[in-house]
Amino acid sequence: MSSVLANIVVVLHISYFLFVLGGIVAILVGAKWIRNIWMRLLHMAAVYIVVLEDVFHFECPLNTVEWNLRSASESSSAAAAQNTSGITAALNFLLRHAIPGSVLHIFYWSAAVLVVASLILDIRRNHRSR
Repeated sequence: MSSVLANIVVVLHISYFLFVLGGIVAILVGAKWIRNIWMRLLHMAAVYIVVLEDVFHFECPLNTVEWNLRSASESSSAAAAQNTSGITAALNFLLRHAIPGSVLHIFYWSAAVLVVASLILDIRRNHRSR
């Protein structure tokens, strides 16, 4: 059961990443649905949670939960919990190993600046058009 829950956490983690990435792409292409203020605020919160983890060197809680669940189901070490196979290994590879850490840091900070700048520009644009 712990392994199934760990896989669910991985899927949620990848979904979170895709929400952040998809929101950035939507901002860049000017998608209408991203102009919804609640969507923008939710997206901004998602981006800044990651940035704050990066600034304060916090381990991602989703990683911690996943590793604890895998440890409970397979062995007692987090290192062994990362050595998985099948769909879990593929999801983990996509989530953690496909992009180097230095690139992720640049992505986090660029996303943070882009999200705030685009929100400010969008607010100004809407204010001028009234």
